[in-house]
Amino acid sequence: MSYLSESQLNEIGVKICNTAFKVQMSIWRACEEGLYPDDLRLAHLSGVSILDASAATHGNVARSADGFASYVNSQLADIPGLFASFAGPNPADFQDAIDDLWKAAYVLSPSLKVDRDGGAPDYPISEKFNWNEKTINQRDLAIAHLSDGWNGDAADAFAGYMEELPSVTQMQYDLSVTLAISLTARQRLLSRSFDDISKIGKKTVAALAAVGQGDRNQAGLVALTVIGAIAAVVGEVASLGIATPEIAAGEVAAFAFATSSAGLGLASGVMGASIGGAVVPDVISSMRSGITKLIDSMKEETDQLNRILNRVAARVAKVGPNHIGLRAPSSLTGAKMHTRDDLERPSGFYYR
Repeated sequence: MSYLSESQLNEIGVKICNTAFKVQMSIWRACEEGLYPDDLRLAHLSGVSILDASAATHGNVARSADGFASYVNSQLADIPGLFASFAGPNPADFQDAIDDLWKAAYVLSPSLKVDRDGGAPDYPISEKFNWNEKTINQRDLAIAHLSDGWNGDAADAFAGYMEELPSVTQMQYDLSVTLAISLTARQRLLSRSFDDISKIGKKTVAALAAVGQGDRNQAGLVALTVIGAIAAVVGEVASLGIATPEIAAGEVAAFAFATSSAGLGLASGVMGASIGGAVVPDVISSMRSGITKLIDSMKEETDQLNRILNRVAARVAKVGPNHIGLRAPSSLTGAKMHTRDDLERPSGFYYR
C-alpha cells in the first residue's frame, strides 16, 4: 500500500516550485544577456504574461530581476498546497477493520471458501478470512442437537425464534461482505491516488529540468491508476463467487465505466496526464491539468463506491430492524420457570 503524509506531499510541491523558479530565472538571465533570439525570449516569458518593456502591466517587472522573481513566485505559490490537498488516511490503517468484516462474513456463512492462489499483492480478500471459529451453521446444528426432544410451548416458541435465523444471518453476511469490499475498494483507491499524484510530481520536475537544459520537447504520459480501482476490487471478488445484490449491481456500473472510452483512455494513459512543454509555464499548466484529471477520476470512482453503499442503506431501510438482528424472544404468558432440579424433565424448561 502506498501512502504519503501531508508534509511529504507538500515537499513534492515545494520541489516543483524550486525547480521551476530556478529554470525561469536562468532563462530570464539568458534572455537579458541576449543569449536567446527574440522569438524564444518572447516564448519563454509570454507564458507568464510578461512580454517586454512595452507590455502595459508586466513590462517593468520583466526588466527587473527582483520583480520577475516575485512574479514567478506568485504564479507558483499555490502548488505545495495543491499537492498537500491529497493528504488522507493511511490505507494500511483500514486493514484491521477489513479483516474483522471478513471474519464476521466467514462466521455468518459456511460457504465462504476462497482460493487465494495466484492473487495479486493487494488481493481484496483478507488472508485471515478463515478463522478457527464455528460458523452459524455449525452453531445452529449444535443448538438443534441440544434441543432435541424438547417439547412444549417454550420449545415451539424457541423453534419459531430460530426459524428467523437464516434470513437474519444472510442479511448480516451480505452487509459484512459488502462493507468489507467497499472498505477494500476505498483502501485501494487511496493507495493508487498517492501513487498517481507522486508520479505527476516526479514527471513535472523532470519536464522542468529538461526545459532548463534546452530540451523544449520533453513530455511524458502519466497513466491514472485510480481509474478502474472499484471495478477491479468488485470484479475480483465476484469472480470468486462471493457476491451480494449490492456488489452485483456495483460491478455492472463500475465495469461499465472502467471499459468506457473515458475509462479505458485514462487507464491506458492515452488520455492520462500528459506532463511537459516547451517553456516552464506550459509545464506547470500541464501539471495542473493532470491534477484536475486525477481529481475528476477520483470523484467518479468515489461516486461508484457511494452508489454501492447507498444500495446497502436502502436495503437495510426496506427490510427493517428485525432482519438486521434477531429480535428479543417473546415472553410466554402464564409460564413459570422450573428450579434447577427440574431441568432434566422431558417437559423442558417451562411448564404451565
